[in-house]
Amino acid sequence: MSRARFYREAGEVIDGILAKKGAVKNLCLSSKCRRKKQLYAIVCETLKNREDIEAVLKDTDWKRRVPALQGGLVLVLVHDLLFGPGVQCGGALMEQFDVHKAELEEAFAKVKKRTDYKPAKPKHSIPRHARINTILTRPEHVLSFLEEEGFRIVDKRTPAAATAAAAVASDGGGGEVKVGECVVDEHIGNVLCFPSKTDFHDHELYNNGHLILQQKSSCMPAAELSPPPGATVIDACAAPGNKTTHLSAMMNNTGCIHAFDKSPKRLKTLKKMCETAGATCVKARLQDFLKTDPMSKELRNVSYILADPTCSGSGMVDRLDQFVNTDEDETQQAERLAKLSSFQKQIVLHAMSFPSAQHISYSTCSIHAEEDEDVVTAVLEQSPDWELVKALPQWHRRGLSSYACGESCVRVLPEDGTSGFFLAHFRRCSSSMKPSSSASLSGASSDTAPVTSHRHSSTPSTAKPPKVAPAKPSQPASPTPAFKPTKRPSSSASSSDASAKKRRKKVRLPVTS
Repeated sequence: MSRARFYREAGEVIDGILAKKGAVKNLCLSSKCRRKKQLYAIVCETLKNREDIEAVLKDTDWKRRVPALQGGLVLVLVHDLLFGPGVQCGGALMEQFDVHKAELEEAFAKVKKRTDYKPAKPKHSIPRHARINTILTRPEHVLSFLEEEGFRIVDKRTPAAATAAAAVASDGGGGEVKVGECVVDEHIGNVLCFPSKTDFHDHELYNNGHLILQQKSSCMPAAELSPPPGATVIDACAAPGNKTTHLSAMMNNTGCIHAFDKSPKRLKTLKKMCETAGATCVKARLQDFLKTDPMSKELRNVSYILADPTCSGSGMVDRLDQFVNTDEDETQQAERLAKLSSFQKQIVLHAMSFPSAQHISYSTCSIHAEEDEDVVTAVLEQSPDWELVKALPQWHRRGLSSYACGESCVRVLPEDGTSGFFLAHFRRCSSSMKPSSSASLSGASSDTAPVTSHRHSSTPSTAKPPKVAPAKPSQPASPTPAFKPTKRPSSSASSSDASAKKRRKKVRLPVTS
């Protein structure tokens, strides 16, 4: 594909985004352009600098003077001229654009002087997180491997580091990771934190499934649900599979995880991820979770359910919405959130209808109360047999205090050093099972929760929150399975085609005795 055609494809993607025809990634993937990564990169960078580009075009009166070159295409061309390597194409497109280069550069100089120019950047820059996949390796092996590569390991689980981290959290900050550091997270087991620009996509640990790129907040649901080895579990809205493979690791890759998704394309992604991660206990199922039969032979013994349904994604820092004028008024937003909230309640209520279900985690990557505390409140009102467990009691930021359920829920904001998130943990009242707790860095799960559960009223309240029982000590962690560097088990979730059977070269880590 010529560079001129590449620019046109990028311009068409940007036109689609501005016309609200889809998200950036989806439009890039559906483009005819074969260079998907480069296409995504130039679209993202153009959107980030769109405000300055449009100021330059306005100063040069571009819309009136060059009517034949408009829309997303001119945004991309001006981006490469002013912020990139320069416009790299020939032919008629270059001839049409080249005569205006000097005045565009002059206008940009004036814009920078007039606006006290600073390069565009997201409101929050968060670190790169990765989860150690204990199905295929052990934490100490990964840390040793990274240390040999030159990373300085900083363990936040030590008392001194934990105290410092708590001080940063109380000030509303998630802390920064310095260049060359690998920070062991103090809240979620097996989560590592790197500088935001660290790229693992061509790294040996990532390619072999030993490290899974996953935001810290996204690791919270499986860590809180913490199903024991051998459990029967449902991941209700499973693709792309980060949480599914995390559940598998928590269960030592034993038992059974029924992973549902109604999209064939997304299910294919899930299968591929399970294959890479070696998650053989996953059964990927092309089905709408809401249409499953809780009394079926396969599902009636399910005891743990992870529900992470479609949401607005308002907490995702890496979204480019902040660089796009959505023009959505309050009425439109309220209608959209009402539809999402209704769907989310259906998912949780259906999960509660499974006869053997004892624990359900509900999560969203949204910071809207309509999708978070409102859903929890409505579900509890309709489900007298269920109560809340205080999720991740060691986490400093709780749900909104105006809701009676707030103290039991978890909220995460971008200033906590990860994407915005919400988490709640439901437990069946009649259950004699002990609540779960998050796992330690060893990757093992625990069958006891640090805090006992309590019931809440079903409507928002400004009254004093209900009392919570004191914390119970966690049980000792069980050992992880032995590391086998020479063979990855085939996944029951993977497809039978030849490409799914390919094995990748293993990371040269020491064999566990």
